[in-house]
Amino acid sequence: VFPRTFISIGKSSQVSIVEIYLGLTDTAYFVNPVTDIQMSENSVLNYYKVQIDGEKALHIGAVRVGQEANTLLEAFSLAVGAQMARNNISVASDGEGSDSIVDGLYVLGGTQVIDNHTLIDHRKPNCTSHQLYKGILNDASHAVFNGKIFVRPVAQKTNSYQLNKHLVLGKDARVDTKPQLEISADDVKCTHGATIGQLNDDELFYLQTRCLSKEDAVKMLSRGFVDDILDKLRDQNVRRKLSKLLSKKIAILR
Repeated sequence: VFPRTFISIGKSSQVSIVEIYLGLTDTAYFVNPVTDIQMSENSVLNYYKVQIDGEKALHIGAVRVGQEANTLLEAFSLAVGAQMARNNISVASDGEGSDSIVDGLYVLGGTQVIDNHTLIDHRKPNCTSHQLYKGILNDASHAVFNGKIFVRPVAQKTNSYQLNKHLVLGKDARVDTKPQLEISADDVKCTHGATIGQLNDDELFYLQTRCLSKEDAVKMLSRGFVDDILDKLRDQNVRRKLSKLLSKKIAILR
């Protein structure tokens, strides 16, 4: 399946868009979507991509966003499905004063592989970007994150932030993460980082002394790990539905 979508956000408009990929079959299939979005001046877009394909699916998708002056983008991706998935998102700040929030969350189990590639291209001055990607890995799953921030010579006064965090629960789980900065301007504020860790034994012990089983303690701490990124979502209806979906995924963590 090769869906192609083009979305044009009109001048001084505001819209929320939810793009869902759902597979209810055990059959192996391949989906290769491309979504192009163009934001006109002074527009606001809340864009959410939810990937819950079937357990044997292969998903390779791309989202490309162009921002004109004084636009605000909130882009969020949730990936919990497919045997193997790759999600590419690129944002071009082509207008002065544009702001972007590009966040992602993925919860993996079994032998799932999820690969996130992000590109934020600052082409004009006085723009900001913020990225936070978080992943929970169980069993023998594998997560990849490659995030890159470009700051062009003309893009002075850029303020850009990028962070990738992983919680590794499975003994055979694997993470490959590579945050990147490429800066050609001299008056900017840009930071990036990555963390990979396990649950704190002291926190698990504390919860168990409060009459929680170890499994419930793992679920509670895992939920706390992702809640901060969900709380940032501006659309309350989307936030509630994604929270319910995550609750089902976290309920099977051990």
